[in-house]
Amino acid sequence: MDLLKYQEAKNVAFKYVVYKRRTVNEVREKLKKVEVTDDVIDKVIEELISFEYLDDAKYVQKFVEKNQKDSINLLKMK
Repeated sequence: MDLLKYQEAKNVAFKYVVYKRRTVNEVREKLKKVEVTDDVIDKVIEELISFEYLDDAKYVQKFVEKNQKDSINLLKMK
């Protein structure tokens, strides 16, 4: 694995997940768009998961919570 390509891919992914919560698949697709190889993508994702920048279960939980709150607020407005 090319260390420079790995570092560049890690920087792209980090900026992408810091902006807002993302899924593993979203990060994978983002890195594919900038032509990162699958082995580098896997390594970057593994590192982001280990530092808890990526967690699909938390993503789903937050998504559901937000939509429930939005639905409750919408019902209160009616």
